[in-house]
Amino acid sequence: MKAATREWVQCAEADYDVACHLLRRCKRFSTKAICFHCQQCVEKYFKARLIKAGRLIPNTNDLEQLLNLLIPIEPLLAASQPALCALTAAYGIQFRHP
Repeated sequence: MKAATREWVQCAEADYDVACHLLRRCKRFSTKAICFHCQQCVEKYFKARLIKAGRLIPNTNDLEQLLNLLIPIEPLLAASQPALCALTAAYGIQFRHP
């Protein structure tokens, strides 16, 4: 695995770990914070896959945009488009801003 790919995967896994920790261990947790970390996890895994394929990664948080770049590489991901659009809209952008 390329070093850059590994770095993105490690960052994705850190977001996944945070989301799991909040969900499992905290008596009071923020659903928005958990979903934000899930969105970040997917975004970073997608960027890692793009790097692995030798593609440039755009400066975006939009999962649908990243998915469209990945579908030629990983066609089975196309089925996840509705869920990814919802995740981006609700937690990738809106959650960060009041």
